[in-house]
Amino acid sequence: MPTSLSALVRETAWARYVLLESDHYFQADREQNLAYAEMRLILAKIIWSFDLELDPSSANWLADCKVFSLWKKPALNVHVKEVPRG
Repeated sequence: MPTSLSALVRETAWARYVLLESDHYFQADREQNLAYAEMRLILAKIIWSFDLELDPSSANWLADCKVFSLWKKPALNVHVKEVPRG
């Protein structure tokens, strides 16, 4: 328990700062989780709606990828055909 008014103000300001900072981190985590959920939903919709077939020119795609400080990826060619769903 603070013994003076200034100690009480310091404690309250510190608690408010901690609460705001923790809320900021949790908010960022919720937004990140929402973004991942949206990406999964979009990918699932693409896989459900289309047949994807790898182009023969991209058969060695993984072997052609190079990793230095960054990942250098060559073009990945894919044939897309819509699947009729009822």
